[in-house]
Amino acid sequence: MVMRRINGILLLTALLMLITGCPLSANPQSKQEFTRNIYIQPVIQYGGIWAHRSVLEVFSSSWFPWFELNVGHQSTGREKWEQLYNYPSLGLGISRIDPGHEALGQATSLFGYTDIRLTRHANHSSGIKLAIGLGYFNTVYDKETNPLNVAISTNLNLYFNLAYLFNWQINDHFSFRAGGGLMHFSNGAFKKPNRGLNIVQATAGVRYRFSPEYRFFEDHIEPADTKHGLTIIASGGVMQPSPEMPNYGVHSLSLNATRQFNHQQRWGVGFDLFYNEYVSEELTGLEMPDNLWQTMRKGVFLSHDLIFKNTVVVANLGFYLPHEISPPQPYYQRIGLRYYIGEGTLFNLSLVAHRGRAEVVEWGIGHSF
Repeated sequence: MVMRRINGILLLTALLMLITGCPLSANPQSKQEFTRNIYIQPVIQYGGIWAHRSVLEVFSSSWFPWFELNVGHQSTGREKWEQLYNYPSLGLGISRIDPGHEALGQATSLFGYTDIRLTRHANHSSGIKLAIGLGYFNTVYDKETNPLNVAISTNLNLYFNLAYLFNWQINDHFSFRAGGGLMHFSNGAFKKPNRGLNIVQATAGVRYRFSPEYRFFEDHIEPADTKHGLTIIASGGVMQPSPEMPNYGVHSLSLNATRQFNHQQRWGVGFDLFYNEYVSEELTGLEMPDNLWQTMRKGVFLSHDLIFKNTVVVANLGFYLPHEISPPQPYYQRIGLRYYIGEGTLFNLSLVAHRGRAEVVEWGIGHSF
């Protein structure tokens, strides 16, 4: 229980760091402009559960509505990265979902989000909304009292939402938004069963902005200098191999060589060392050498970084090197967030998965050179 609360606090801290990558620490004029560009956005959602595993088909028969409330800030280009990403908006949101199944209960979610516009015209626009946060379920899996809920086994879960939205400006203060997307809940294999919950959704809402108009800045941005970098990150997390087994620690050391091609993107290659206490125990049980190096899994990966000022969205595709015990899959994926403080020091929050199935949520610290 304590570890779940710590994980929740750390994730919420990471979200607040992501959201507060706005000009709150800038001069008074910037602060006044930030306050003026705030908006509120009530949203009606309608969706149903997508049974991505056969054991979840019992939950996929009905569709249900729910309500969401967003409060956000429209960027205007004072920061260079805001212009590079076509003036995105950042905000916080809350929602409550009742799928209509007693075994699943209800979920309340608190999340941070960003709207990235892909097209922008005088009276309409379209783009992607990406939201990450925490979802609290009031009913979870229990072997005796709730064995049907193999999707959710912890009260606190990672919340993820990706949607494509269209926006039509009605007048100086109101705009109408509609679109569709996919919502996901998972505890990152901290406790099993953890099939996760996917919800397909249609969305419609109204945005009210307090300022009748935004003043957008358009500066000439010099091309970025292509440069090389090296990042070292040490991370740790907790996973459960099966519902009948205890939790095991998972630790990793990642070395990533990158080349930045423009202001927004870095590509690179890297090397991972994974120490999984469960794998080490398996090796010992098989009377194999317990040398620390031999018990570590090794992997090489390709990396892509999407840069938002101090926040970086990370996506890796890795391939395991030969090991005494074969990994669940020959390859792995890592997605996550990194937030930079000071000169190169960073905090890391990422999810390692095998063919889309969560293995562990990593919390870490590192440095870029």
